[in-house]
Amino acid sequence: MWEIYEWWIVTLWLAHKLENYGEPMLSDGQNHYWGRCTTEYLPFHCKMSPD
Repeated sequence: MWEIYEWWIVTLWLAHKLENYGEPMLSDGQNHYWGRCTTEYLPFHCKMSPD
């Protein structure tokens, strides 16, 4: 279970990347929302590639 601190709207590409990392996501069919669970630096930001 996650403790969501804030919701961010993200692109479809980023939503898929974040889902692959097990991050909480919501979608309303047009928009994708990431539930950010930390207020700390997120190390996977440096690991994502644009492919």
